[in-house]
Amino acid sequence: MKISWLGRFAASLLLVGFGQPAWIEWLAPFAAVGGYALLWDSLRGISSRSSQFIAALFWFALVQLIQLSWMTSIEYQGVSILIVYALVSLALGIQFALLSSLVLKNLTWSFSKILALAGFWTLMEWIRFHFLCGFSWNPIGIALTSFSISLQLASIGGVLFLSFWVIVTNLLAYHSKLSRFTARSVALWSMAAFIPYAFGMGTLFHHKKEQKKHGVLRALLVQPGLLPSQKIPLEGRFEEFISPWDQWIGIFDCVKICRSEHVDLIALPESAVPFPSGEAVYDYGTAREIIVNEFGHEAIKAFPNLVTPYAKEGKVTNAFFGQFLANHFAADLIIGLDDQDQEAYYSSAIHFAPWKDRLERYEKRVLVPLAEYLPFAWCAKLAKKYGIESFYTAGKEAKVFFGSIPFSVSICYEETFPNIVREGRLKGAHLFVNITNDNWWPDSKLAKQHFDHGKLRAVENGVPLLRACNSGVTSAIDALGNITAQLDEKQGALLAEVPNYQINTIYTFTGDSLIVGMSFGFLFFYMLFRKAGVRKK
Repeated sequence: MKISWLGRFAASLLLVGFGQPAWIEWLAPFAAVGGYALLWDSLRGISSRSSQFIAALFWFALVQLIQLSWMTSIEYQGVSILIVYALVSLALGIQFALLSSLVLKNLTWSFSKILALAGFWTLMEWIRFHFLCGFSWNPIGIALTSFSISLQLASIGGVLFLSFWVIVTNLLAYHSKLSRFTARSVALWSMAAFIPYAFGMGTLFHHKKEQKKHGVLRALLVQPGLLPSQKIPLEGRFEEFISPWDQWIGIFDCVKICRSEHVDLIALPESAVPFPSGEAVYDYGTAREIIVNEFGHEAIKAFPNLVTPYAKEGKVTNAFFGQFLANHFAADLIIGLDDQDQEAYYSSAIHFAPWKDRLERYEKRVLVPLAEYLPFAWCAKLAKKYGIESFYTAGKEAKVFFGSIPFSVSICYEETFPNIVREGRLKGAHLFVNITNDNWWPDSKLAKQHFDHGKLRAVENGVPLLRACNSGVTSAIDALGNITAQLDEKQGALLAEVPNYQINTIYTFTGDSLIVGMSFGFLFFYMLFRKAGVRKK
C-alpha cells in the first residue's frame, strides 16, 4: 500500500522527534539510519520549492519542540521562556530547511555531493557552539548515543562526527529510495549504517579487556535534591526556603554513608549552598555543635585553622565546612560555590585537598544568558523582573586539580560543549567531574539530555566521568561511556566505583578541527568540481 506524502511526513516526525536517548532509546538508531531520509522522500510530494522549504522548516521546528520540551517548565522561568523556546526551535528549523532545500534541489547524485551536504550540516552545528554562549543541545548525532556500542565513534571526531555520519547515512538511504533500492545503493546504505556498530564492537572488545587490568576510583557523589525556592530565597516563595544550616545538615546526613568506607573523592553539585565560599556567616559555636552531633566528638580534630578563608571574627564560612569534610574523610572534595575577589564574582568549583588548607578554584566559563550574565545592557530590566540583579564574570581557562587523581571540572551547561571539556584532558586530566544544578527545570527531560551529553564527553576523550547534580542524573561513567553507578532517588548520595582507565583518542588529539576541516574540504571540492563540470558543458 502506498503511503501518502503526509503520512510519511508524520511518520518521520514521530521517528526523529522521539528517536532520542532521552525519549525512546531503542527508536534512536532507526532515526539515525533513515528518519531524515523518510522526511526528504515525503517532501517530494510537494511540487513548489518554497513550499518544500517551509515544510522542512516546520518539520524540524516541531522536532525541536518535542526534544526541547523541558523549556515549557515555566515554574521558575516565567512565561517569557516560551518565547525563547519558540525562537530557538524556529532558528534550528531554518538551518535544517536550508540543508533540505539543497538535498531536494536536483536528483543527480554522487558520493561527493553526499559528503558535501553532510559537511554543510556539520558546519552549521559547529557554528551553533560559537554564537554568544552557543546553543549546544541536541545535535543530530545524539541519535547514535543510546547504546555504548555506537557511541564509540565519538572517539574519532566527537559529536559533530556523529552528526556528519547520521546525515551521510540518511542521504544514502534517500539515494537508495530514488534509485529504487538497487543492490549497489542498498549495500552503501547498509555499510554506512553498520560501520558505527562494527567500530564500536571492536573498540569495546579491546578496551574492556584492558580495563580489567586497572584499579578503580571510589567516589561519593552528593545529590541534595532541593528546588530553587528551597535553596535560595525567591520572591513570593520565602516560606519554602531551607536555611543554610539545614542545607549543610542535609549534606552531612548524605556523606555519612561512607563513614566506614574509603573514598578518593567527594563531589557536591553546582551552587551547593548559599553564600560565597569565604563569607563568614555561620556562628562557630553552632557549627561546632552540629558537626559533633553528626560525626562525633573526634570530628573536631578535622577542623581547619580558624583563619581566612575559613573563619573571621567568631564566624565560619562555607570553606570551613568544605575543608572539614576533606580532612575528616581524607579525600579530595569538589563543591560548587559562589566566590569572589577584588575584581569579579564567579560561579566556581572549589577544590579542597585533605589537610592542605589551600583552596583551588575553577571559574565557570560558559554562562547562561540573563540568569548568569547580561548579553546586552537592555536585558537588565528583564532580568530584574525575576529577581536577578547581580551577574557572574566568566572564567578564562580550564584547570586541572592534582589530588589522588588529576581531574578537571565542568560546571553545568559547560558539559555540553566538546571543545570546553577537551581542554581539561589536554592539560592532563585523567578524570572529568561535572557539577550541575538542573533543578530550575524540575520534572522535565533536561536532566536526562544533559546526562547524554556527559557520556559523549567521556568517550570523546577516553576518560571516566563523575557527575554530582542537585537533581538527576548523578552517576559514574567509565571511559567507554558505560554507566557504572547511578543514583535512582531524588535525594541522597551515591557511593560509586569507576575504572581508573584512560584511552588516548583521536578526538583529544584533533578536537573539532578534524571534522570541521573535512567538512570544509568536502564542500570546497564539490563546488570546485561542479563548477568545472558546468564549464565543460
